[in-house]
Amino acid sequence: MTFDDDHIRLVFPQGDRNIPCKVLGIEWPPPQFIVIGAQMYNRERYSQITDEQRANMTHVVRGAEYKPVPMDEQEWQDALIATLPEKKH
Repeated sequence: MTFDDDHIRLVFPQGDRNIPCKVLGIEWPPPQFIVIGAQMYNRERYSQITDEQRANMTHVVRGAEYKPVPMDEQEWQDALIATLPEKKH
């Protein structure tokens, strides 16, 4: 379950940016990799609070921290292919 205040923190050298998961269409728990625009991000860490625990906490928010992944074109293709579900024959 994704709460309204669950967020993604994108870490940049010039400063961080927090974006609500729901704005990005990301469900909790967040995936290891996300792609925003033409940039892939790797999840460095995230809150381990469960949905049940979070439902009872009124002053707590969950967050996940992502950093940009520098990659060449082939690495991008390989990484994106690895995130696709396997085809069932």
